[in-house]
Amino acid sequence: MPDDSRRVTSGGWKMILAILGPLIGGLLAYFLFRQWGAAELGAIAAAVLGGAPALWAVYSTYDHAAGLRASIRALARGDFGRPIARIEEAPLAEVSNELDDMRRALRQHFQALQSQSAEQAKVTGDLAHKLEELGEGVRSKLEALDQTASSLLELTTSLRS
Repeated sequence: MPDDSRRVTSGGWKMILAILGPLIGGLLAYFLFRQWGAAELGAIAAAVLGGAPALWAVYSTYDHAAGLRASIRALARGDFGRPIARIEEAPLAEVSNELDDMRRALRQHFQALQSQSAEQAKVTGDLAHKLEELGEGVRSKLEALDQTASSLLELTTSLRS
């Protein structure tokens, strides 16, 4: 089931503007150039009305790109928990899905590294404690050996005299 929290949709007002803008432009062209024939006005209307879907596509793509840009900036800051904006329209739909797959994989790797780092810190602490205990044991054995050597030296000295 898709995660709707990632969904990015184009603003409805932009779509209305993209459709009404060329219509208003066409009406203005009609009133400004009424003396032209029907063929010229038809060409102007076709050009203006044909621009509406292109304008809508540009606005939509810009909004989607802005959402992707924000998501990528969050990734760059190390925020692997924030989903990539999900885009349903081509050509950015595949890009957003691939980026979100990459984000999930990076998040898993990052969590594994954090877990390994914590485990290594624990092992390092345990080893440091064991080494300290071993050092204390060696010091006590050296002291005992030193006392034994002193006793042997005294015994040898007393036997020679």
